Amino acid sequence: MLILSIVLYVIALILFLYIIYDIVRTRRFTISDAIATLGIVITLILALGLNPPPLIPANPTEQPNSTPLTQANMTVYDSFDDLTYDGSFDQNQWRSDNDPSNYIVQKDGVLIVTPNSGLGELLDARSYYFVTLDHPTFFEADLLQSSKGILGNVQIHIGVYRNTGSENFWFSECNIDWGWANCWEWLTSEEVNYAVGGKRVDYDTWHAFRIEVDPDSMTFTYYIDGKMVGSHIPDDAEKLRNAFFVFSFGVYGERITGHIDNVRIGPMDK
Repeated sequence: MLILSIVLYVIALILFLYIIYDIVRTRRFTISDAIATLGIVITLILALGLNPPPLIPANPTEQPNSTPLTQANMTVYDSFDDLTYDGSFDQNQWRSDNDPSNYIVQKDGVLIVTPNSGLGELLDARSYYFVTLDHPTFFEADLLQSSKGILGNVQIHIGVYRNTGSENFWFSECNIDWGWANCWEWLTSEEVNYAVGGKRVDYDTWHAFRIEVDPDSMTFTYYIDGKMVGSHIPDDAEKLRNAFFVFSFGVYGERITGHIDNVRIGPMDK
């Protein structure tokens, strides 16, 4: 692609030099000059299309934040209305382990996520990336499962890790999966160890989800559309107190299109 782009730029330069030469020779702008000018425009459009300016990738080597959270300046919010980030997303607030190009796109005031692989696509909150919790914390967002892709789920997700280098051994999640709104917990060694009843929802409709974490008791409380649907203290509560948390949102599955809006993470008053 790079070689072809260079060739196109050379053609555009030759056409430009021809126009200059013809104007000097004839002392007027002829039809052939107009045609050559059009040729330059088309050539440059083709060259730029082959090598568009790259999006700034998320930094994969950044170090996790192992400092306990405090209440000051820790509220994170994104309504995806800032036109600056249309076509991509605010990479100052969110990070991805993968190349997010074309798979995670802010458009028309929402974030649209489609999977690049069967494992799905998640964005992590930079301010809540491998952190310990010392204050009650909430995580909420509006989710919509599009009827254009239903094989999977759209979700908010709190992953828990033993240390900054290990795989997660526990997580808490709320999602819409095949038109079913639900919240649940997963312990790697025991699979699902808690789930709320959930409810049937229509595709292409918005629903609000919220998870609250009280680190003193390690109680996780779940809300769907403003109604509390469950509260639970995991069996491994003691281990969770010393673990690291990652707050994420996105989709999981092979053929799923999820819309996400009004993502908010922050401390709650004790």
